[in-house]
This record gives sequence, C-alpha cells and structure tokens, in this order.
Amino acid sequence: MASLYTSEKEKKEILALYDEKLAALSVPHQYQTIATSYGNTNIIVSGNPTSPPMMILHGSNGCAPIAIETYPNLYKSFRVYAIDVLAQPNKSAETRLRMDDDSYGKWMHEIIDVLDLKNVRLAGFSFGGLIILKTLEHNESKIKEAYLSAPAYIVNGNPFKLLLN
Repeated sequence: MASLYTSEKEKKEILALYDEKLAALSVPHQYQTIATSYGNTNIIVSGNPTSPPMMILHGSNGCAPIAIETYPNLYKSFRVYAIDVLAQPNKSAETRLRMDDDSYGKWMHEIIDVLDLKNVRLAGFSFGGLIILKTLEHNESKIKEAYLSAPAYIVNGNPFKLLLN
C-alpha cells in the first residue's frame, strides 16, 4: 500500500500542523489509541467521563482537531471522542477502507465496542457523515442519535446544474 505522504519529512510536517491546531483549540484532552482489525485508530478524548458519549468525525483530508474545531463546545456537555479517520493526514493508520461495502461501519463498531459505549451520539461533516451512514447501516443498535452536516454521498449534487436552474 502506498503511503499518503511523499516522504517522512512531509509526514512530520503534517503531524506538526496537527499538533499546532490541537494546541490552539485549548481543549483539555487525552489521546487514546484503539487497535482495530483495520489498523490503529487515534482518538482525542475530552469532556467529563460521566457525560453522555459523542463521537465526532472529520471530513476527507482532515483530522480530529478539525472536527473539534467544527464542534468546539461539545466537550462541555458530552464525553467527546474525536476520531482520526483511517487513511487521512492524521495519527491513525493509513489503511484505506472500501466505500462500497460496510468496512467503515465495522471499523466504527469495533471502536464503539472497545470503548464499551452505548447510546452513542455521532456527529460528522462531509466524509464523516458518510462514515456515520455506513455505521448506521451496519448496526444502529448502540447509536442514540446522528447529526450529519453536508454528508458525502447524500449531498453530492452538481453545482453547475444549480447555476443553470
């Protein structure tokens, strides 16, 4: 499998930007790494451990700090798990999952199971919304609510058609 990065130097530079973004958000947090059958998944955890669980997912070519920035105050009311989606420029494995099967749903449920979460709320934008849809299609039993912002696959209209109508 080809790396997302053209060099180790480029990878270090991207991850340095990741760390800068997270530090700039000033959200108290800790890292957790979940070993899944698809590779290690990095998660940024914030909020009170006794608060209801909320998993947030970033869009394509993104990372967990971008998801936290998109939903900046969730940690005040929820135990937030900001997921670094696989095969994106972040701290999770570079494993590319198929979008035409339930791999993303299985992957997310592995994470939910390892974290032993129930009644999970999911929030995601763009590609993160697609992953949430795949998660719900695979098994919705542990999901309480889902919030999708411009989810990929559903919101994929042709902007040129909109201009001509």
